[in-house]
Amino acid sequence: MITYTLSLERSTWLAWVLCCGRPRVASKVCLCYSVPRRVALAATDCHPLCAEGAYMAEPTPLDYAPPERLRNPAAVMLLCSFAMAFLFAVIYVIVMTLSLPPSDGAYGQTPFQDPLVLPIMAIGASMAAVVVFPFFYFTCRYKRLGKSVTIVASITVAELLLITPFDAGAGFVGSFLAFAVGLAFAGTRANQLKA
Repeated sequence: MITYTLSLERSTWLAWVLCCGRPRVASKVCLCYSVPRRVALAATDCHPLCAEGAYMAEPTPLDYAPPERLRNPAAVMLLCSFAMAFLFAVIYVIVMTLSLPPSDGAYGQTPFQDPLVLPIMAIGASMAAVVVFPFFYFTCRYKRLGKSVTIVASITVAELLLITPFDAGAGFVGSFLAFAVGLAFAGTRANQLKA
């Protein structure tokens, strides 16, 4: 007597066979076949004497092994996090420098003219990238990365361009809030990864 149970692995039904007291995997059985057809296909892998008494038990939810979801590599997403952080930092420095009031001592300077601006910006951008990476990863790891980055970057850059000229401090703090809003949109708007 052979008892067949089924488990779902990706899109293929596998017949797990208890044949002569030893469990083993029978032939791959297509999901679209009827139960008798699946029994017949699986039974061809067993000894004829065992196959004569074969029957199949339809699977319960516990018998299913859900397909593994595709996800973006963490290293790639970390690089994207750093790239976005440096992009936002460069835009912030440029917009802030060009919108300084005449009373400011740095008024009239070009962006990055002060040699200390670049290293300070790099340190700040790196710290920001590390801080936001976990949120970015767990929100978008199963989403299409290109679309997710586009959504997040567009919303954050828009905030920097609109708020920073009027208040540099508000533009800096608001960029993190805009990033969070971008993640919320990316989590709902970006498509799932597909094989």
